[in-house]
Amino acid sequence: LFRRNGMGNLNSVASGRTPSHKRRSKALKWACEPLEPRWLLTTDIWTTIGGGDWSTGSNWSDNAPPAPGEDVLIDVAGQNATITYTAGAPLNLSANITNNELLQIGGGGAAWTSGTLAGSGIIQFQSSLAISGAADKFIKDGETVDTMALTTLTGGDIVGQVGATINNSGEFDINSDANITFPAGVGDGLFNNLSTGLVKKAAGASNGMSVIGGAQGFTFYNNGDCQV
Repeated sequence: LFRRNGMGNLNSVASGRTPSHKRRSKALKWACEPLEPRWLLTTDIWTTIGGGDWSTGSNWSDNAPPAPGEDVLIDVAGQNATITYTAGAPLNLSANITNNELLQIGGGGAAWTSGTLAGSGIIQFQSSLAISGAADKFIKDGETVDTMALTTLTGGDIVGQVGATINNSGEFDINSDANITFPAGVGDGLFNNLSTGLVKKAAGASNGMSVIGGAQGFTFYNNGDCQV
């Protein structure tokens, strides 16, 4: 009843493996290949009871220094601890740092591209600080930022929230139209240009104007030099 060239099709149907089934199986195999792992960054917490070196992994809850984009918490109960960064490469600041101690950043300095500096502590930029990128950067909760070397602001506003202080004893170059402001309703802050400090404004991309102040206000105290 069947011709020989039809028996192959009959056998395929009897086994349940038609050519189209084979194609679907192959496509399904491709669709189910495993994906590469993805890791969610959390908060790296300073766990040493006292001060120490930022770059020493055992000082941190992740057993490694904070990765770029990872939030940081430095809060040593009952002590005034000093944490130091002295590595040769710039420290990447691109997340949220809550610091209630003294954080001294020397070595290759730091690059601040996004995120928040918060807490009741002091962050001393003893080497160069490059502030860049379109994102606004925030200082809040009473954090004090000491700029002690060359600081360059080339992108994004510095926004104060709930109290903040900037003490400049180095050279603070505003090389864009970025502003340093406190929005209304979030408290005020201080920008102290100390006796050795220089605040210098270069022409920006649009109107060449930057504002230090805002609706609530960074009060600017100048005991050094200003160049416009």
